[in-house]
Amino acid sequence: MNKRDGTANKNKAARKTKNQRVNTRRTVKKNQISFSRIFNVFKLALLLSIATTVISVTGYYGVITAANFLERPVKTVIIDGDFKYLSRQSIKVLIDEHMKNSFIKEDLLSMRNKLMANPWIDSVSLRREWPDVLHIFIKEQRAIARWGDKGFVNYRGDLVLAKNDAVLNDLPLLRGDDSQAKLLMRQYQFVSELLNKHQLNVLVLEKSTVGIWQAELNNGWKLFLGRADINKKLQRLLLALDQKAIVLSSEIDSIDLRYENGLSVKWIDDDDLGNATVSAREMKKRNAKNI
Repeated sequence: MNKRDGTANKNKAARKTKNQRVNTRRTVKKNQISFSRIFNVFKLALLLSIATTVISVTGYYGVITAANFLERPVKTVIIDGDFKYLSRQSIKVLIDEHMKNSFIKEDLLSMRNKLMANPWIDSVSLRREWPDVLHIFIKEQRAIARWGDKGFVNYRGDLVLAKNDAVLNDLPLLRGDDSQAKLLMRQYQFVSELLNKHQLNVLVLEKSTVGIWQAELNNGWKLFLGRADINKKLQRLLLALDQKAIVLSSEIDSIDLRYENGLSVKWIDDDDLGNATVSAREMKKRNAKNI
């Protein structure tokens, strides 16, 4: 029994020693893991601190750099558009007079209003482009006809008050009440379209204060059209031209279309009598007839 007890005690002691060794290894491993976690946390905190510092420094200098950009003056002005009456230099002068602030502080709305005050400018768009460029897009007015001595009518029929200088001399002339500019524009387009097939162009179209229409053509003819039924009266003239009752080379001063069913022609006489209104018989002699 003593021998077996001794063996049991030895085995018990051996197991105890083994358990102590295992526990020791676990404790050492646990301590190693805890230290590793602490080190990783410390390393992460250090990296975050460095990153925060870098971001702060970068942000500071970035703000300074951005502020410097914003405070820079406009160095380049680009003007885009197709111009017939305007010049880029005249627009540049208007812009230079207005630009007093930095790139970002320029009041583009005020600048646009100043440009739009020029009667020859139809529309304006302004755009900032980094770092110091101002891009201006301008649409010039499209003048269709002169309006008396006050200005011109554009393609929309808007009356634009502007100095009537030499640049407008080649345009047809419209005369009438300012409030009827669109009406005269439409009538001019209508009459021009009808007469174009006979190579006749309207040089002057007028509506008097009492509503009477009158036109002057590029061949020197004057047309008296009355107050109403303009289309019907012009068709009567076109019929006379188509039937050769009147030819374009005829020495005609004026044609009165205010008759209900016909027209009368006032010729430029070849003799010293000057202008004369001739009868239907005389018109036949001149290769024309009343219709």
